[in-house]
Amino acid sequence: MLELRGWWVEEMRVTPSPLTERMTLFWHNHFVSSAQKVQLSDRSGLHPALAPLLPLWEKRRLALLQGVGYPAPNLPHFRSIEIWDTASRSNVVLQGGWLTRAFTDDPVPASFAADGVIIGSSDLGPLAGGRVRGGLYGAAPDLAALGGDGSPAYALEFRNVYATALETFWGIDSRDALGGRFAPVPFMTV
Repeated sequence: MLELRGWWVEEMRVTPSPLTERMTLFWHNHFVSSAQKVQLSDRSGLHPALAPLLPLWEKRRLALLQGVGYPAPNLPHFRSIEIWDTASRSNVVLQGGWLTRAFTDDPVPASFAADGVIIGSSDLGPLAGGRVRGGLYGAAPDLAALGGDGSPAYALEFRNVYATALETFWGIDSRDALGGRFAPVPFMTV
């Protein structure tokens, strides 16, 4: 999953030198011009280095989740990361991660890796076996319509994405791990 975190958008908005921030990303080859990108739709594309993913897109086996976020975002970087790692609300501090809570009463699945999914390994967990329903989900952030705190509106709540992995892939009820009911996003088949 590739993501542009809200803290970076905030940095771009408030930094005294946004051009320097943007140029740093270009120097490190993170963003490219419209002419260079691999076109997926009229408004979406991939960095040329991700061109090998295009056959998956064309076969509808690659899903791109846009505008993933959460209500009342907490903009300091480390707190925001903590919210994503624990699946907590902005005003709640939790000690354990959401996956730890999810697997407390269930055996840890063989495809689970606490440090993420390693692309190129023989077992990609939720990304393997043709279970992805390809397409664009959510909506790209509209930087011209920022909220009162300067954050872009989110299109998908991140806990809905987590619920998708827990319920659709691992078959685990997500309520305890995520602190409530979050409907899975239909980018994955059962």
